[in-house]
Amino acid sequence: MKRTTAIIAVAVVAIFGSAALASPLPPGSSLDKPGTSPALPGPNYYTIGLPSYFLPVNLVTSLTAPIVPSAGNITGTVISTVYMNPSNSQLTFEYKFTNTGADELIRAAFDLSHWAGVTITDAGADGSGSSYAGTVLPTWTNGDPIFIGRDATAYPYIQWRADSKGTSLVGPSSGLSSNIWFSTNATAYQVGYTGLSDGGAISSANVLGPNVPEPITMVTLLLGMGGMAVRRRRRMAAK
Repeated sequence: MKRTTAIIAVAVVAIFGSAALASPLPPGSSLDKPGTSPALPGPNYYTIGLPSYFLPVNLVTSLTAPIVPSAGNITGTVISTVYMNPSNSQLTFEYKFTNTGADELIRAAFDLSHWAGVTITDAGADGSGSSYAGTVLPTWTNGDPIFIGRDATAYPYIQWRADSKGTSLVGPSSGLSSNIWFSTNATAYQVGYTGLSDGGAISSANVLGPNVPEPITMVTLLLGMGGMAVRRRRRMAAK
């Protein structure tokens, strides 16, 4: 029996990818970049690398949108990509930022209305970018954020630099982020937006994000289903 169980486990891994420790991101928390020297305080760190199910067969959709400045000079594009985790049919949202402007991009925050009520089960970055190093150690130039966080009101954000540590995105040669992603419990998506800033410059861009029914919608749906069940029982009793 133990041998059979082991074979089944190997088969599951082969289909869905190797198991990894998840890094949940509840409201009011943050995940630091791991593996820095000197080490960031933690104690929670985001995942390095991409989920194993980031494959063409699991690609749901992708959107490339321009960055629109409203103050300063943060320009370029944001690519947002949606993948479905085949093990649970839930969606993961990946973002890649390119800043071609002269102002540094150090923070991206996502709209609260599309993320409220969403559970973020894991988050990470893959170190595939090209960015500008901070001036206080630890620093790096691979486009990874210094931390990935979530406000107490539930909207997620990406912070590339804090207290001069980490990195920033500044064009044209050092303005490419790594691929940064959030695994969620959402099963549908919609177009939302992200706000981009460096403390002075402010820009925005359309991005793909979760689409979770509002509680009132779910209540109405359940009441409707309950009503249908009552009517069905009455019709059966009348026969």
